[in-house]
Amino acid sequence: MIAIKHVFASLFNDRAISYRVHQGYDHRGVALSAGVQRMVRSDLASSGVMFTIDTESGFDQVVFITAAHGLGEMVVQGAVNPDEFYVHKPTLRKGKPAIVRRNMGSKKIRMVYAENQDHGKQVRIEDVPEAQRNRFALSDDEVEALAHQALLIEEHYGRPMDIEWAKRRPYRSAVYRAGASGNRCAPTNRLWSAISLIIRVMCWWKVVLSGIASVPGQLRLFMILARWIEFRLVMCW
Repeated sequence: MIAIKHVFASLFNDRAISYRVHQGYDHRGVALSAGVQRMVRSDLASSGVMFTIDTESGFDQVVFITAAHGLGEMVVQGAVNPDEFYVHKPTLRKGKPAIVRRNMGSKKIRMVYAENQDHGKQVRIEDVPEAQRNRFALSDDEVEALAHQALLIEEHYGRPMDIEWAKRRPYRSAVYRAGASGNRCAPTNRLWSAISLIIRVMCWWKVVLSGIASVPGQLRLFMILARWIEFRLVMCW
């Protein structure tokens, strides 16, 4: 409540009063609201990012979910090797088990809230106990629940989406969406992948017809172009 009172009091700080005087607003004719949002203690559980397409191939019939212990910042920064899950969208819509692939990450470290927030440091990084490293950060039910939410978000926006998520506490299936944004590279990803594949096939066919000794320069040029396209795809993500 103290924080809310500070928000309300800001309606009458020097800057707010000066603005209303210069703009001709009545001091009693303005209103102020304060939003209260529940904080998710994902440092006690897990968090991550999910995508409504496969980020490597651009295949749009799967939901790709990453998960690690602690706050999601470690996953976003790429500082931890997370668990990975692939969920098949058509199967999920039919209400059937839809996880087609799962990879267990090392998850060696995690970010948690600091007990003593000295020097303005609100978080700290610690090692994850080995017992937690050796099991998935999400259950199958939680993975499919997240995938369902991803489908709803994608259908609402009508485009591939990146979605941050957080789990509230360990051993409880309370998973929250923390934020969502459009996937900028998704619409052209498959096109560039196809172009790269075509270039590689052309290189191979050129060698078969003419012999490797007759086209070293052209072959090298084509291969450099193909690798540049693949590098562009990686940098998109």
